[in-house]
Amino acid sequence: MAIWSNRACAPSRNSRSEDWAVLLSTLGGTAGTLVAVTSGYALLKDWPAIFPSTMLAGGLAIAALVGALAGAYPASRAARLSPRRH
Repeated sequence: MAIWSNRACAPSRNSRSEDWAVLLSTLGGTAGTLVAVTSGYALLKDWPAIFPSTMLAGGLAIAALVGALAGAYPASRAARLSPRRH
């Protein structure tokens, strides 16, 4: 099973899927780092680090949506492949 999913996910020469994966992971890492540094600085200054519940829920919803879409594309490509027998 892993061989077929790797074949479906492997970008061709003209494909930009790998670039998008790097971009999304970089943006997610940057956003997480900014939140962590800002929260840490606020705690050092004895400021309350307050995050509205709508912001937390929205962040989780967006993360779930991006994860679902990122998984659905390779899965749909893998489903269209015909199995090869060796």
